[in-house]
Amino acid sequence: MSGRVRLAALLAGWLAVSASPIAAWLESSMLLHLLVQLPLLAWAGWLGGALLPPAWVEWLNRYNRRGVTGVVLVSGVALFWMLPSALDASLDSGLFAAAKAFSITLLIGTALFITSRVWHPLLKGLFLLEAWAMLARLGYVYAISPDRLCTNYLFGEQQLLGEALLWLAGAWAVLWTTRIMIGPDRPRLKTTDGTGD
Repeated sequence: MSGRVRLAALLAGWLAVSASPIAAWLESSMLLHLLVQLPLLAWAGWLGGALLPPAWVEWLNRYNRRGVTGVVLVSGVALFWMLPSALDASLDSGLFAAAKAFSITLLIGTALFITSRVWHPLLKGLFLLEAWAMLARLGYVYAISPDRLCTNYLFGEQQLLGEALLWLAGAWAVLWTTRIMIGPDRPRLKTTDGTGD
């Protein structure tokens, strides 16, 4: 598949998720809005980043030493769009809806792809740990809050989303721990003869 065809397919998919009856259907549910539409927009940005000329990626990473700038940018934008008030604004205002679609695509998805080319392994680990903690914290807040935080969604949807986020955070923790303990990321112990275990 040529680059132009892939770009056209990507743009069509992005438009379907961000501004179409499909987008309206995703936004009709708090669960689908936060856990399906937003990740799909970020994924589209990641795929778009893979289509960028390598020279562009290299130039952008001149201002992204070890991935620090990119991680700060991605974390800040992701945190903003997880706020209940931001979700509400994206449903009530066309301007906010467009800002959501473009910022999540470019400032999360594409920025994360570019950053992943240069980030230090320690920074990557800290970023993933903070992403997991954000899921857990947000899930806890949504699950236990006695008030409806998003005016566009019912209280029951908010609680369902909170429970889903907590389950997702728990599954992530189990998979991550398993990978560290028995997977390819398992630490290797040195034996007395200098070889690994």
